[in-house]
Amino acid sequence: MPTFVRRIAFVFGVLVGAVALALIFAPEFMASVWPWPIKPLSSRALGRLFLAAATVQFAAAVERRWSAMRIAVQSAILWLSMLLVSTVLAFDQFDTSRPGTWMFLAFLVIEWSLAVGSYTGLESKRKRAESVLGSVR
Repeated sequence: MPTFVRRIAFVFGVLVGAVALALIFAPEFMASVWPWPIKPLSSRALGRLFLAAATVQFAAAVERRWSAMRIAVQSAILWLSMLLVSTVLAFDQFDTSRPGTWMFLAFLVIEWSLAVGSYTGLESKRKRAESVLGSVR
């Protein structure tokens, strides 16, 4: 994978990981800034999901082979897409007066866009390489 994609994955891994740890270890604080009402148990559970996402980001940051990350990126795009749809459907439950709401939405849209853009670009590159190799054989 290109260096710039791996660097972006690392930055997102750090951000998602920090949010995950805050959800797990500071659920009361996170309840005060989270976009929708959240209880401590839900905060900790959500934090663990975010920690899994951060782990995938860190894996992408160190993995040089697109073939090794391809399915993980497809899964991330599906997960982020479902999260975006869920957000739209339940937006009336979001507290729009909290800056965390807008940060969450911006982060979600940016991460989805980067994942789709990276996937599209790297798949296109892979297919071009396959077609060149196929014509040589």
